[in-house]
Amino acid sequence: MEVLTHHPPPDPLPLVAADVLSATINGDGTPCHANPAWEATFGHDGLWDRLPPEDTRFAQEYVAEAARGQLVSHQVFLVADGASGPTPVLLHFHPIRLSAEPGAQCPVLVCLGGHLNFHLSPFSLSQVSSPTDLTLSLV
Repeated sequence: MEVLTHHPPPDPLPLVAADVLSATINGDGTPCHANPAWEATFGHDGLWDRLPPEDTRFAQEYVAEAARGQLVSHQVFLVADGASGPTPVLLHFHPIRLSAEPGAQCPVLVCLGGHLNFHLSPFSLSQVSSPTDLTLSLV
């Protein structure tokens, strides 16, 4: 006869709150506004200063696409943040038209939204060398 003993459930994993990143820029890439989480992650100097050159190029291309009216979503960037290594950031580029008339040539704002500390296993981060590799590891 087997005796069952009661084992308490394991401690749950600590909840890491995701910081919601938000910024608004003109269609030409000029920053208009950024929330504190964005500024803490990307800095105050320039919009993409903490990204590697290849990521900066991709970010600028996505801004241009959004300025033409295309939604660009689920783009992963590795932001340099000092001694702790790169931080993965998930960003979405949303076009905001300033006119309600269909087909009207109007100024466009690009709303950037994203998340810091989204679910990512340590194994994934240790195995990647570029945002493309990171994106593929999330699939």
